[in-house]
Amino acid sequence: MEDVTGVFVAFLLAAGPLALLVTKAVDTVRNLVDAAGAMPKFVWNLAAFVFGVVLCLGWGYNLVSTLAHSIPALSQNTAFDGVWGQVLTGMAVGAMAGFWHEKLDEWSSTASAARAATPVNNQG
Repeated sequence: MEDVTGVFVAFLLAAGPLALLVTKAVDTVRNLVDAAGAMPKFVWNLAAFVFGVVLCLGWGYNLVSTLAHSIPALSQNTAFDGVWGQVLTGMAVGAMAGFWHEKLDEWSSTASAARAATPVNNQG
């Protein structure tokens, strides 16, 4: 049996880069398909979940199984060892992608505001 907190932190660290990948993939598709922003926001939230699940199923990526086995009440449960663990991992990655989308947008806005506030030096 493993330390649940340590496994959860490892889960977050391992899923984070995948969530960034899903975020950028959804952003790219949205920019290609809906540059005007006419489609409802939930479409892109669902797209993040779909991208996450497809990514984890395609790569056979299953972090939920490791997490479940570290929880004493679930340590003997094998329900998350296969496809369902991959699907749940993908859903977690898709959910984390929403956070990263908002965070990247915030950082971009802050950087844009800082650039706009910086006077341009026109020495010539």
